[in-house]
Amino acid sequence: GHKVADEFEEKKSEDGGGHHEGEHEEISQVSVTVATMLFIMLAGSIGLLKFVRTPDPDIRKSAYMMISVTMSVFLAVVVNLAVVNFEIDQIYTGKPPLGFGLPEPRYTIQTMIGMGNLTVGWFLLTRLAWAFKRDARLLHSITALGAHLLAFAGIAAFSSMQRGGKKKTKGTYGLSFCTLGLCIVFLNLLSCASARWRRRLAEREQGASATYRSRTVHFKITWSAFEKIKEAEMEAMVMVVSYIVVQIICQILLHRLPHLHSQEPLDKLNSYNIFWLMASGFMCVILAGALQFMPLDTQKAISERLKKLTKRPCLGFCHRFVGNWQDLMMSGLAMSMCWCWLSGSLWISQLVWLPWNCDPGLLDVINAFCVSVVSILCIFGLDMIADTIDEHHALKERAVPPDIEKAITTGNLGDGGRKHGDGGPIAFLINEPFLMGEGFEEVLNELAQEAETRAAKVMRIIINAFGMLVALSWDRAFDTAEETLVDYIVESKDILDHPVILRGLLAAGLVAFVFPAWTHYIVPLALKRDEEFQQEIQADRERHQMYADGEKGHDGHPHEGHEAKEGGGVSSSTEDSSDEDANDSDE
Repeated sequence: GHKVADEFEEKKSEDGGGHHEGEHEEISQVSVTVATMLFIMLAGSIGLLKFVRTPDPDIRKSAYMMISVTMSVFLAVVVNLAVVNFEIDQIYTGKPPLGFGLPEPRYTIQTMIGMGNLTVGWFLLTRLAWAFKRDARLLHSITALGAHLLAFAGIAAFSSMQRGGKKKTKGTYGLSFCTLGLCIVFLNLLSCASARWRRRLAEREQGASATYRSRTVHFKITWSAFEKIKEAEMEAMVMVVSYIVVQIICQILLHRLPHLHSQEPLDKLNSYNIFWLMASGFMCVILAGALQFMPLDTQKAISERLKKLTKRPCLGFCHRFVGNWQDLMMSGLAMSMCWCWLSGSLWISQLVWLPWNCDPGLLDVINAFCVSVVSILCIFGLDMIADTIDEHHALKERAVPPDIEKAITTGNLGDGGRKHGDGGPIAFLINEPFLMGEGFEEVLNELAQEAETRAAKVMRIIINAFGMLVALSWDRAFDTAEETLVDYIVESKDILDHPVILRGLLAAGLVAFVFPAWTHYIVPLALKRDEEFQQEIQADRERHQMYADGEKGHDGHPHEGHEAKEGGGVSSSTEDSSDEDANDSDE
């Protein structure tokens, strides 16, 4: 031990006595990344815990929906990258006999591969959702994950089409607008073909049902599956079309087509471009509100005009979207807002952090964290506005009679409501024998839901859009993290030097680990209704009150009621014992 100490002292004297005064160790980029990630993880965990335990049913539902969408996007990114890399790096450019040995594909080939993936995935989603239609949680998981997989496949296909046939082309405005039109037509054709296939599957199973009860149950399950699949298809269509629209806006600002998953040159970015891109997102919100506040006569006129247009043979495939064209347009505008603000946040992060030589992976994580914080704050503000509007103007707009307003407010009809006969103010809604059953509560709940004002509905749509914005911001971080991990392992050649196999194993492992947990723990919370969250919040308040009362009792200062109860118990027991003694003496 003395010998080792002497050698250490000699080495230290040779080096000049260790570190000189004012000399610092060089901090590596890895250390900065790890330290930043540690603080972000801690702040994100505590903030997310506070977010999901907020005593507001709408906020809680939005929180769990945001978490569910983020998990779905994470799985969709991993699976989509594994499939695309297998098709291009292994089958198309791989060496024979495992591949064709072709050169790097041009944008035309990438478009064909993406459209093939989109077509196969579209019908595969229908088949899987139809096979698991009896399990509500699994059906929701399959449709949500399938919608995002279809969206990413469509984005890859049509964004490649925007850039033309040659690989280094910048794209033209005419080609971009033609791509937008072809995208809408192609997605509508896929939706119509999928709807016909679902109808045939339903008719085949309904014919096999023998009894009336089995047919009724089959109809309910089939209708629920139809709605879920249709929602998934609408979400995929809205994401793809809105992405192409935002790409055109960015092309106008930058005079070139940007790519969402690559950094823009700093000389192309300035405050002018960022301002107009963020303003475009704000204009999408204003247009969504204008659509909702459109007069009813104008809405009917537009619906009639669309019905006449869809009767033509060339536009017959669009007849399925005439009934809900307004909701579809508002969802598209809200999704366009997401893409605009996501691209704007990425440009701001590049302008702020890239001059400091910030790591690209850390840049994506910081951007996702900042977007999440701002989105959550906006969700709180919009929910407060929506609750205020619902509270003051929901019942006035429908001119609900006082008895019905009292019933909706208090939750029951009361004695005064049951005295009305057939000519009372409630007779136009429900019959007298129906008042005493559970159907009255259903009518009141339905009336309360329908009484939501237009402004509150716009707020709810924007709140859901902010949840999608958070999921898409983490989408880029997941993408960058996977590419970094795969490239490092392949270059080190310690474990596996084949990127296609490594991405496939990573995707399979993550899906096997994350998908069951997401389905069993996150999806049920995301599917809860507002009434269930309200009951949960009320139960939490009662539990906290019970704990507070128990702590007060253990402090040595019991309640007066508790002392009286104990005293009353002693006196009553004494009186009972004296009464028993008197009875014994009488006997």
